[in-house]
Amino acid sequence: MPHSLEKCSISFTPLPDGLLKLADTLYQKNKPTVVILSLTDIPDKTKLTAACWLHPEEYLQLDNFKYEKRHREWLGGRICAKQGLRIFLQQRGNPSHIPEYQQCRISAEESGRPYFSRLKGVDSPFPELSISHSKGCAASLVSQSHCGIDIQYPSESLQKVRERFITNKEERLLHNSLPSQSLLSRLVLTWAGKEAVKKTFSSSRMLGFHEIIVTQILQKTANDAIFYFSRTDIPQQTIPVAAGLLDNGYSLALCCHPLSP
Repeated sequence: MPHSLEKCSISFTPLPDGLLKLADTLYQKNKPTVVILSLTDIPDKTKLTAACWLHPEEYLQLDNFKYEKRHREWLGGRICAKQGLRIFLQQRGNPSHIPEYQQCRISAEESGRPYFSRLKGVDSPFPELSISHSKGCAASLVSQSHCGIDIQYPSESLQKVRERFITNKEERLLHNSLPSQSLLSRLVLTWAGKEAVKKTFSSSRMLGFHEIIVTQILQKTANDAIFYFSRTDIPQQTIPVAAGLLDNGYSLALCCHPLSP
């Protein structure tokens, strides 16, 4: 028996207006849908929550996670993804093809890339999906094309390992383009941006951090910017990413593969 949507209700964190406008402007054709969830907002009665949101096979899979942290991260990511799918389909104006949460199953490719499994009796294709989580937060991005999302806690350790994901030239560009931001904020935005690009193109292969280069940054508000990246293997390709700082200090970055004209 399907659970009512009211019983499955969870409070989600809204995407800041500035970042929402950036995403809609950059990826209008992709129709991106972003959902953010604080993992502390998942009700303590986790089994009841899981029964509301998970496909029976996902429910069994959840039992394989022995550690509470991983358990909540995995569950939170799927809650975000299914809420994102529901919003995406509602916006497309086809309510007859909106499945119950428990009907929808999220699988993973060999690379780890998540996707919505095809539903029996539903012929229309589902959108693309990306999931992220970091220290108590989860997020998902649903889009008409391959996409990537990354939410990142501003850990001080990023300053110690920055040579692993950013060059001196990129760091100077960040300093000049985002002068009002702290070094940690610049680093966490860059990390999230590169992770979003990596996920977007992961269907072919997983790029390394130093294969993704920051070429330009356009600051739009105090906390939001468009990062332009290039790939070392395809230097002529420009990849725009919407990146910003959330109210809780986390960074969030979104990337969608361009759709054919």
